[in-house]
Amino acid sequence: MCALRLRRLKTSDIDLIYDWANDEETRKNSFSSSMIPYEDHVRWFNNKLNCENTYIFILMEDETPVGQIRLENEAGAGLISYSIDSRYRGRGFGRKLLELIYDECVTNIPDVDSLVGLVKESNIPSKKAFLSQGYKEEHILLDGVKVNKFTLKVK
Repeated sequence: MCALRLRRLKTSDIDLIYDWANDEETRKNSFSSSMIPYEDHVRWFNNKLNCENTYIFILMEDETPVGQIRLENEAGAGLISYSIDSRYRGRGFGRKLLELIYDECVTNIPDVDSLVGLVKESNIPSKKAFLSQGYKEEHILLDGVKVNKFTLKVK
């Protein structure tokens, strides 16, 4: 692997995020599997870009974007949502994203004291990524669906 780092989301990332969000595998692993209309994405993107409780980063391998991670701060719990570009899956980038977002919280996001990931039972790669980073796993029901909840204390 080359040098990996997180960079903050930029306005110019709107189409990149849209493409990643509508990737077939991403939709399958999402809690809402419908394709996202572009107009809805633009509204969502602009809202998230300006939201003080949302942190979005792009995972960069040198100068190539390979994935994204979003934290929604809910009373100190950073709810994680992440995805990897389909061309880079299966190479450990999910684990690296989780490692880097933990470091980011420790050093630059003082209002997040724990990280939480909600993962569909069928999403084996994400489950493995969270477990590899020391997250504690529990099984919950979310809207009648069995979900794996992963939690890791930051502070």
